[in-house]
Amino acid sequence: MSTQLQVLEAILFLENKPLSSESLITKLKVDEPTLRTLISKLNVALEARKSSLRIEQVEEGYCFTITKPIVLLLREKYEYTRNNRFSKAMLETLAIIAYTQPVTRAEIENYRGIQCSYIVGLLLKERLIEVVGKKNIPGNPLLYRTSEKFLHTFKLKSLKELPQLDAHTDKFFS
Repeated sequence: MSTQLQVLEAILFLENKPLSSESLITKLKVDEPTLRTLISKLNVALEARKSSLRIEQVEEGYCFTITKPIVLLLREKYEYTRNNRFSKAMLETLAIIAYTQPVTRAEIENYRGIQCSYIVGLLLKERLIEVVGKKNIPGNPLLYRTSEKFLHTFKLKSLKELPQLDAHTDKFFS
């Protein structure tokens, strides 16, 4: 394996978050086509050594992900699921934010029909959502949206990859 591939692998491992093409180009001192070639070659090398890791594009960045067969094995044999850390309330709140962002806490509570300060606080602490400003209404409540970590966690390149809402659900969010 070439030194450039080893450096790319080390950078992605050490950063442990999606890195933009621009960031990787700067760190590796290469151009865009060379970066794409390096990522492709590193994925081939990872596959050849039967690694459980792959490099995938998540939103506008590249990061390590676990291959699907290993994810399934972890779920089945070891009863490991990364999503176990999300309660139903957290997932409901995340869905509301993802589909209606930017959104205030009061708007989230209106959709859910229940107070959600604690859940919003947990999602902020987990960095799955972020504050993007204040709504220009009395009280100037904070506006929330999903974060880059949200996309990474749910393996989405962009919010456009969210499942489409059916007609009944669309009315709920109107």
